[in-house]
Amino acid sequence: MSNVKHRTLCPYCDAMIPEGAAHLCSYNPSISGTSIVPEPDNTRTRVLENARLAVTQDRQNTYGTPEQNFQTIANLWNAYWNAVLKVRDKESNFFRPHDVAIFLDLVKTARLVTSPAHFDNWVDKAGYSACGAECAKAGAP
Repeated sequence: MSNVKHRTLCPYCDAMIPEGAAHLCSYNPSISGTSIVPEPDNTRTRVLENARLAVTQDRQNTYGTPEQNFQTIANLWNAYWNAVLKVRDKESNFFRPHDVAIFLDLVKTARLVTSPAHFDNWVDKAGYSACGAECAKAGAP
């Protein structure tokens, strides 16, 4: 007999919800107050509606305007890349896989500047670090 619990797919965000667990989906119109409900059988509509809600409500409320957040990200990327250019040979100034992990980590760092208690960003940073370490071990110095 299996101990695996059944899961249900949320029709609004595609999250897998364990049986009996509460799921307060921010895309659910009864929770979020939105009047537009994505058509469950139209993937493009669901993706676009979820993106619209994310960038106009959830992300904006959490991280500020795109201009503010992207400027913070740009500042971090510039600082990192300027440091890289000081230590790498001029012929090897191309992005490497571990650089991508660092850039993605810096995106999460920029988000934590405005929302340090947002748990998912800490998890994502750890994930990017783990993947970046694997890339660095497998690839170029």
